[in-house]
Amino acid sequence: MNLLKTTFLLLFCSSNLFSQEIKKGLILPKNEETFKPCCIYIPSDGIRVYDQDMNSIGRLIHGELSNSESYEAFFLNSEGIKQSLNPRLFMVGYEVMALTYSDINDKLVKIENIGWLKLEELESSELIAIDWLNYLQTKRDVLGYYANEPGFDLRTAPNINSEKIVTAKGDLYQITPLANNSGKWCKVKVTKYKKHPCSGEQDLIEHEYLGWMKIISDNDTPNLWSYGKGC
Repeated sequence: MNLLKTTFLLLFCSSNLFSQEIKKGLILPKNEETFKPCCIYIPSDGIRVYDQDMNSIGRLIHGELSNSESYEAFFLNSEGIKQSLNPRLFMVGYEVMALTYSDINDKLVKIENIGWLKLEELESSELIAIDWLNYLQTKRDVLGYYANEPGFDLRTAPNINSEKIVTAKGDLYQITPLANNSGKWCKVKVTKYKKHPCSGEQDLIEHEYLGWMKIISDNDTPNLWSYGKGC
C-alpha cells in the first residue's frame, strides 16, 4: 500500500473525530494514482444523491466527453434536469477538481444546495470525505499556501491573545501547515521570500518563522489559498 493511500485511509478512520468540529471539506479518492476517470473526482457511473428524508433525487455525473462539458460535472435530478456542479468544485491539482461538501455526520455528507451523499456509497466508490484541516495538513504537492486577504498573524500560541510573530500577507509569505493543531489553529512554518519562487532565481529565502496560525475560519473554510496550477 503506497504512502498516499495509507494517509487517506488513516484520515478516513479519524474523520468522525475531526467532523465533530469541522463540518466542511473535500471528497477525495483513497488513492489518487489509481482513481478513474480523470480530472473530476466523481465515479464514472456517477453517484446517487438523496434528500433529507433519504429519498433518491438524482445523481452526480460527469459532462459528456464528446463536447465542451468534458471537464464539467452536473447534478442530474430525477426529472432529467441538469444543474452544474462547477461552483462546488475545488482545484486540487493541475486541471484536477474535487467536490466540496458543506456538512457531514456519521453517515452522510452534504453537497450545498444539491443534496446528501451516503458515506458508505462514497467508500464503495473508493472516495472519502476529508475536512479542510486534514487536507491542508497533508496535501504537500502544492506550490505553497498563502494567507487570505488581508493577511493572518502568526502567533506564539494557538489563541489571539498570544504574542504576534509576524503578519503573513501576500504570496511572498509561504505557509506550510505542520502536524500539530489545536482546534482550528495549526502549527505552521512561514517562509518569507525576497521574490516569489516562480521567478526561478536562487537564494530567495529572507526569513523563516515557526508559530501558530488559525488556518480554518469560523465558517469552517480555509484561511489559506494556493496556486492550483503551480507556476
